[in-house]
Amino acid sequence: MIKSFQKKIKDVFGEVTPNIQIRDGEGYRRKNFCLQYPSIISLFILSVFDYKVKDGMDIPDFIFDMPNKHKVSFLRDLFDDEGTVSIKDETITIGVKPLKPITKIRRLLIALKINPSDIFIHGGIKNISLRRKRDIQLFNRVIGFKHPLKSYKLNKIIEQGWKFDRYPDGEVQNKIVHFLQRVEEASTGEIVKLLERHPVTVREHLNKLMIESLIRSRKTPGQNVWSIK
Repeated sequence: MIKSFQKKIKDVFGEVTPNIQIRDGEGYRRKNFCLQYPSIISLFILSVFDYKVKDGMDIPDFIFDMPNKHKVSFLRDLFDDEGTVSIKDETITIGVKPLKPITKIRRLLIALKINPSDIFIHGGIKNISLRRKRDIQLFNRVIGFKHPLKSYKLNKIIEQGWKFDRYPDGEVQNKIVHFLQRVEEASTGEIVKLLERHPVTVREHLNKLMIESLIRSRKTPGQNVWSIK
């Protein structure tokens, strides 16, 4: 990643040698490499991107007018830095504190036909995730990672495959409601069979719909039966 960044600086500014610092003291789990360039270069880059800090952080709108190859390069660098990959959960996630930049990252992904989750908050961070097989495979083909560990994890997810594909946000509940509208009444087992999901996952969706007063439940010997409220 450092070599890639150095090449980009060289392509724009010519032969400029950075000062490379290695930080590995207390508080660091592994060695961190820090590149320091002359302040005029930093000021130029920050002015071009209208850089702001903390809650004012944003992504410049001109990114949306650039060719897709530049959007891809921009997103790759963002995910290399801020993204995480979970082999266990089969997800790619990126998060920042301010709302504006994560909203624009989501728009950029959608512009590339990649469909992220809705924005969700975890630990004060605004996040989006790629959870579906199609979107993770497309991310790998179109964007991918230069970060070696994240690239390894992404390839591992794809190599091990999916037991089942995830539905987009809200689609499971819609399927349950439409199914109950059609059949009037169905047991938990019948809904599990329809969705081809683990019973615990299906019960979570059923309970959410019941809390929202969209469906109701009645007990029968062995399991619950569900219907439209």
